[in-house]
Amino acid sequence: MGQQSHLLVKFLKVELLWRNAKRTEFRENDKSVPPGNKMYIDGATFDTIEHTRPSIVTWAVKTIIELVNGEAEEMIKPEAGLHLRVRTKNVSQ
Repeated sequence: MGQQSHLLVKFLKVELLWRNAKRTEFRENDKSVPPGNKMYIDGATFDTIEHTRPSIVTWAVKTIIELVNGEAEEMIKPEAGLHLRVRTKNVSQ
């Protein structure tokens, strides 16, 4: 199976999990998620959240953060060729 096929299968599995999670009600005894409609749980890992919906959202947010931070680290390397020019303005008083 090629790289793209493998990614598509992963995506379809997550999509199926998400669709099923949207139809599932929160359990009354689920204390892993604070009350309310908050889907991203800061400070929690997705495997400690008992309900699938906030678990998937938390996993997705943290995955995107890691990807963006990784790309930012690559962009600021000198060999990446990103240049920044800073000008100062003389302000007469």
